[in-house]
Amino acid sequence: LLAPKRAATTRKTGDALLKQQLAEARAQQAATAAILKVIARSPSDVQPVFDAIVKSAAKLCEARYAVFYRLTNEALRPEAWHNVNRKYIAYRRLHPVPVSPKQVMGRVALTRKPVHVLDVLAERGYVAPAAQKLGEYRTVLGVPVMREGKLLGNLAVFRTEVRAFSKQQVALLSAIANREITPLGGGKPIPVDVRIMAATNRDLVKA
Repeated sequence: LLAPKRAATTRKTGDALLKQQLAEARAQQAATAAILKVIARSPSDVQPVFDAIVKSAAKLCEARYAVFYRLTNEALRPEAWHNVNRKYIAYRRLHPVPVSPKQVMGRVALTRKPVHVLDVLAERGYVAPAAQKLGEYRTVLGVPVMREGKLLGNLAVFRTEVRAFSKQQVALLSAIANREITPLGGGKPIPVDVRIMAATNRDLVKA
């Protein structure tokens, strides 16, 4: 009798995991589709795209807020954000994050890999107490934003409580940052990009 019960429990667990994976994949695809719609509406303006990305990142990762930092002159400055304290943004514009292992976003830029810190205040020698006080964050997850093999910046999500992001959320944030879609049911993420093309019968020189 025990064997059938174990088998039934295993099936239920497997079914629940599959449903969760499918829900996450659908949410990821919906977020990517929303971002691509913004790209289509604003082919020459990247700001609405970044705004859509940070909004989707915060929602899907269950974060308090999200920020996209653009890499400029070896420093990371806020370029787009969602639901964040304006004082923090003003501070980070005056004091951009250096590309250094001493700070979370700096480590993301250096390693070009996701960096997940459960509690920044528990880090030995934490060097950004002023920023933390303004942002009121404790748990941080940052991922690199790459374009054509080059680092464009970082996408980060923040929680004001100490609560770890899941492995699925780490993968999801990376996918959002780099505009990838995971097929329903799992599999290797597929990069998504668009190019806006237009045709006309008018003489563009005269126009």
